[in-house]
Amino acid sequence: PRQLPSNPVPLPGGATVAFTGKWSLLQVGRGDCDAACQETLYHTRQVRRALGREMARVQRVFLSTAGTPNTGFVAADHPDLLVLPDDLASRDTVLAALGEFADGDVFIADPLGNVVLRFPAGTTMKDMHEDLALLLKASQIG
Repeated sequence: PRQLPSNPVPLPGGATVAFTGKWSLLQVGRGDCDAACQETLYHTRQVRRALGREMARVQRVFLSTAGTPNTGFVAADHPDLLVLPDDLASRDTVLAALGEFADGDVFIADPLGNVVLRFPAGTTMKDMHEDLALLLKASQIG
C-alpha cells in the first residue's frame, strides 16, 4: 500500500495534520472548489456524520491541487475540515503518496497512514459509507 507521511504535516496558522492515529478521508480538488467539489465535500461530511459514535475515529482532509481555498466557505460549512493549500510544500508529498488521482477523488487512509481505498469522483455517499463503516468495524486500530 501507499504510505502517507508519518510525521505531522504543518498547516498554515500553526496547526498540523497527522495521518496516523485516525482514519482519514482525503479529498483532492481545486482550491476554488466549484459546485462538484462542494458536493463532494458535503458527501464526505455526511459520510463521516453517518458513522454515529464512530465518527470521532475519522478526520477529513482537503488537498488543493490549484487555486486558493475559500476559507470563508470552509469555516462556515466544514469547520472540521483540514485543508492543505497548493502553496504548501508538504502538500506535494501527500499528493505524491496518493499516486494517480483526479480532482474530486476521495481516498481512505488507515490509522497507520496506509492509503487503502480510492473512490473516483462521483462515487455515491452510500458506497463510501458502506466501505468506511466496514473498515472501521473490522479495524482494531484508530
